[in-house]
Amino acid sequence: QRPAIQQVAATIGEQLQVVEVDATQHPELANRWGVMTVPTTFLIDARGEARFVNHGVTRAEKLLQQIQAL
Repeated sequence: QRPAIQQVAATIGEQLQVVEVDATQHPELANRWGVMTVPTTFLIDARGEARFVNHGVTRAEKLLQQIQAL
């Protein structure tokens, strides 16, 4: 997932904040957010609400579409 996120970050720049959490090191956090597969990517709006949840590897193009929808 990291290459797609890096591609999105290169396209969007500083408007994107990426927070990476290792679910094996923070299982309580993964459980609270409902992470069932790794990787899971959340796109969170300005109010802190998850607007898109992607289970498994997601392509950069899809992530960009979701970001534009925010």
